[in-house]
Amino acid sequence: MKVRAGRTLFISNSQRAPNHLWIAVTDPAGDPPQVVIVSFTTKRPGADPTVVVQPGEHPFVVRETVVHFTDSRLVRVEQLHALV
Repeated sequence: MKVRAGRTLFISNSQRAPNHLWIAVTDPAGDPPQVVIVSFTTKRPGADPTVVVQPGEHPFVVRETVVHFTDSRLVRVEQLHALV
């Protein structure tokens, strides 16, 4: 798997939480290479409306969804490879 901006992955936030759709929003940079990833979550009252994804815009989005910027993460590419 080539990690780059736009690549989507399913990652769990914890052992009890269901998988969420995450997207790399940067290309790898640094040594070791790292990317910034953000998750998608169901749109609820009070959610950040900066980026709203509608059903059909991605195969796994079935309800109005937003990017959960407050949980963005800087992760090493090797960590993402280990999850695949």
